[in-house]
Amino acid sequence: MTDFQRRDDTPLRNELEDLRVAAEAAGQRAAVARQKTQSEAFREAEDEVLAELKKFRDDGQYKLRTPGAPDEEDAAMRAISDRIAATVKERGLIFAPTFGRGLVIVDPSIDREAREADAEFRAARRAAKSFETENAAALAAEAEAAQRSDFARAIREDDVESVAGILRLTQDAQRRREEAGAAMTTSDLPD
Repeated sequence: MTDFQRRDDTPLRNELEDLRVAAEAAGQRAAVARQKTQSEAFREAEDEVLAELKKFRDDGQYKLRTPGAPDEEDAAMRAISDRIAATVKERGLIFAPTFGRGLVIVDPSIDREAREADAEFRAARRAAKSFETENAAALAAEAEAAQRSDFARAIREDDVESVAGILRLTQDAQRRREEAGAAMTTSDLPD
């Protein structure tokens, strides 16, 4: 963000800055929410739901249990699979395909949070841009009036440095415009 100074005589500029700050904050929330979808928290649900299945597999693989007959193993896996499916349904989790042939179990609320935060960010950014576009002339007039007020104040208070700085900036802007063959506008005046 810019080094913005809130002023009583620039209410439109103040409002625009508030909208920009709100958009930046929404962007930061969106970034955090998107980061969560890439973190271990996104996979936590899967780890919890599949813990029994992984333990069953590991115990058999590392000989911590004696494997049963193939029919018994299948029945045990089917029972675990039924509990997994029931848990997924109860907790509102979903199966999501991975690249390749796999599936993962995810908590859709984490992804939903990221989508909602992104939507909030886009809406806040649009609001700031829309306000700026719709009020462009009024913002320019307000800035020009504030600058005239600053210049008048500097003259009244014999603030030679401020007067010289304003004149120098204005002269530099005029010189640049003349070199470019264009007329000087209020946007050339210092902020």
